[in-house]
Amino acid sequence: EARWGADQHESVTPMLRAAATRKGLLERVPHVAHMHFAGHGVLVDDDPWHSHLRLADSAEVTLQDLLVLPLRMGTAVRSGCRTGKAQSLRGSYRVSLLDAFLLAGAQAGLATRNDVEDAQARAFIREWYEAGGDRTPVAAFRSVAQAWQAKGLDGWKNFLVAGWPS
Repeated sequence: EARWGADQHESVTPMLRAAATRKGLLERVPHVAHMHFAGHGVLVDDDPWHSHLRLADSAEVTLQDLLVLPLRMGTAVRSGCRTGKAQSLRGSYRVSLLDAFLLAGAQAGLATRNDVEDAQARAFIREWYEAGGDRTPVAAFRSVAQAWQAKGLDGWKNFLVAGWPS
């Protein structure tokens, strides 16, 4: 998925497998216009602040790490499982890994609500990009969701988009 994304965007340099380190991600992400994370999102139910993106060698980038990044990116895409699922912090406050990117400065984001099979995630993400998701994320989401619904596919319900309206 990361290689495919890099093929679609000339400015994208993928961080694959062992190169996907905590240090590398935290150093590079503040300087990119678009981020696509294809990996695992881990929710820590008893301590949501430590929910994280899992990287190479079991390294983690936590919700706390993401909240303090100075982002100037347009779109942050996370196709890892449950990267958009919100957790309760205290009382009525809820936050997700997607929210962390938006609060840190990303203009929009695409993420998953649930565990998603790799093939389904790849198919949805590819169609979303082909519909212009990196430029008009909300309109692209709507287009793909309608197309999947017309085909009787309900896998689109595992994804969510947030950010600027388009």
